[in-house]
Amino acid sequence: MTAAGIVCIVAGMLAFGIGLVRNPAAKRWHRWRLLIGGPVAVLIGILVLTGVIGGD
Repeated sequence: MTAAGIVCIVAGMLAFGIGLVRNPAAKRWHRWRLLIGGPVAVLIGILVLTGVIGGD
């Protein structure tokens, strides 16, 4: 589960970073999906790492 949590955190941080630097004139729904989905993925990764999700 540790690897899954780390992957979720890294993917979420990457998605959030892409959302921040994305061209504002691009599709707005896609940019906001990245800006909202990134932190959600990080939160899920933290919950997996701490054992709240999938813990023993």
